Amino acid sequence: MIDEFNFPLKMNSFRIACLGGGYDSAIGRVHHSAMGLDGCFAVVAGCFSTDPDQNRVSAEMFGVSPDRVYHDLEDMIKHELGRIDAVVVLTPTDQHSDQVAKLLKAGVPVICEKALAGNSADIQSLKSLCSSTNGFLSVTYNYLGFPMVREIKMMIESGRLGRLCHINLQMPQEGFIRLNQATNLKFTPQPWRLVDHFVPTISLDLGVHLHSLVSYLTGLKPKDVVAVSAKQGNFSLITDYVSAIANYTDDVICNFCYGKTSLGQRNGLKLQIFGQLGSVEWVQEDSERLRVSDQYGNVSIVDRGTQSLMIANAKRYERFKPGHPSGFIEAFANYYFDTYFQLLAYREGRKIPKNGCDIDVALEGLLFLEAVERSCRSKSWVTM
Repeated sequence: MIDEFNFPLKMNSFRIACLGGGYDSAIGRVHHSAMGLDGCFAVVAGCFSTDPDQNRVSAEMFGVSPDRVYHDLEDMIKHELGRIDAVVVLTPTDQHSDQVAKLLKAGVPVICEKALAGNSADIQSLKSLCSSTNGFLSVTYNYLGFPMVREIKMMIESGRLGRLCHINLQMPQEGFIRLNQATNLKFTPQPWRLVDHFVPTISLDLGVHLHSLVSYLTGLKPKDVVAVSAKQGNFSLITDYVSAIANYTDDVICNFCYGKTSLGQRNGLKLQIFGQLGSVEWVQEDSERLRVSDQYGNVSIVDRGTQSLMIANAKRYERFKPGHPSGFIEAFANYYFDTYFQLLAYREGRKIPKNGCDIDVALEGLLFLEAVERSCRSKSWVTM
């Protein structure tokens, strides 16, 4: 975890090109806003969309000069090599492997939206390539940037919760089952979300977040898992609900539940960690508060204004004083702030500091999700 808020930053220190992430995409504006929030990055080039008009409009909206907008990745590498410090990959997951590999071979540092790839074999190949080229590869998991999530990590590391017993994580959404008043589909997902490979897209979309949270908060490793899945929504050919129980190291049991067929749930990400000395609960839609309990029955609510916090009220998270809630984009910016220090260390040849999830965690996550899918198909426990 990185806390050097007072490090002398240079405005727009790193010049960024974007691959994907057009202005009309689900995540493009979020990444662009987060990169710019602390003045660490400037988007100077990009291939934002395969649609020429949307590519041009996105460049205009993001303030990118027309002569630095490209029709494909190869053209961008050809003209921007040596002029940019990193490329942020925001394309659909099934395109990541080839695109990240081309960038690493060209010697360009890469920041990639999760999931890094659709299977563990591709991630293993990228890991080997990154090592052989001495490249830089970071994967973004935005929920790890919430200050209260980082506070939970410190609570666990300090022993406040005691030995961990079990963890519950859920991420219910409604996008694949909700209708409008005329009973037409309320949401039309991007085409790539409506295609499943061995690991269902729902797991690559949501499951990776839950795995990353357990890994980041506890450092524990999954040992075996049993899971079920279902196709319950408006798109009958794809898996849209998964529930799993996993045994982790140190005899910790983790319960996972995620999907897009839960009416009334916009993004119901909820985390509960139970230890022998206490427990903590965090809800993403009320992200500035924690519900903390101890073994004597005391229950308290803490927020950024609570003086006993160990990290969540640090200066780097205090963009404005408590009572004025930070949110999703700010959390993403916190993660990008960490990435700034990683890139700085990489540029200077120093050891790259951790920011929660490196390529090894991405690999472990896909191995875990592959085990989840094997369990769903075999209807049995699967060993990692």
